[in-house]
Amino acid sequence: MARETTFYTHRVWYIPDIDENRLDDDPLSVLIEPMTAREAKALDRRLHKIISKKRGDLKPYGDQIDQIVRKRVIKVIGYTVTIESADGSEVVHEIKTGDDLVNYGESDLVVSIFTAIKDSSTIKDGLAKNLDLPPDSTQATTPHSNGTVEAADGADPTFVRQEIATR
Repeated sequence: MARETTFYTHRVWYIPDIDENRLDDDPLSVLIEPMTAREAKALDRRLHKIISKKRGDLKPYGDQIDQIVRKRVIKVIGYTVTIESADGSEVVHEIKTGDDLVNYGESDLVVSIFTAIKDSSTIKDGLAKNLDLPPDSTQATTPHSNGTVEAADGADPTFVRQEIATR
């Protein structure tokens, strides 16, 4: 059998902190692609406009979240949703993509993943451009206060940069 690997550039695996997921032997894991600095800035401006209108209608905010999750979630592992239909039968959906998450996933999970995408997006691309640094001169991990993957330095990051993912 041939060995297969997938090369991911600037993508990170995120393990959501929902229920006991991070303590699970086979946790729900989401491969996300961070936004560029320009995209993150534009999103912040759009969200600020939506929230500052204070009209009580946050649907546009939800639409922005859905759009980002659909675009930036590359792969989902370990998540199925059972939906009961009108006739009483159950349909099991294996969630594999951002589209699946938005269509069938729990809203708290979708918001958590959106937050992870925003948090993993940095301005390092812009700084690297101004400083003429190579684009892959970023740190190996993005520290986060409540992750489950241990870094070599003993930190407890949620996000782990992976150049080659074998999942």
